[in-house]
Amino acid sequence: MPPAKEKDILESSKYVFVPEVVREPRMHYQRVPRLGSFMAVPLCYNSCLFDEALEQAVSDMIETSARIEAQRKEKTEYYEGYEDRKAAAQNNGDTFDEEERQWEEIDIQAFLTQEVKYVVMLDTLG
Repeated sequence: MPPAKEKDILESSKYVFVPEVVREPRMHYQRVPRLGSFMAVPLCYNSCLFDEALEQAVSDMIETSARIEAQRKEKTEYYEGYEDRKAAAQNNGDTFDEEERQWEEIDIQAFLTQEVKYVVMLDTLG
């Protein structure tokens, strides 16, 4: 299989490219034209770099750590008592049919974010 041919950026994007902008008849200059280029690219992303996000992340971490520790203690008590319950059932002549307990998965919440919008521009027109 032959390697995929890369597309030219001018074919794959919605940019307007004028190869000879100085000689373009649709362009009208009041003074001497400045040679160069201009480009503007939108930059939009979700940021968590603000005070409320930090406060929420810290409080969530404290709460989640406490819940994980409580669950760890509960698991320890459950599994330590498991053998005792099994031995007691065998001593009484009962069958020991205790089901395996399902434990809740405790996860940390996602960070609080807000959308940030910028425009990155490149101007080499002089």
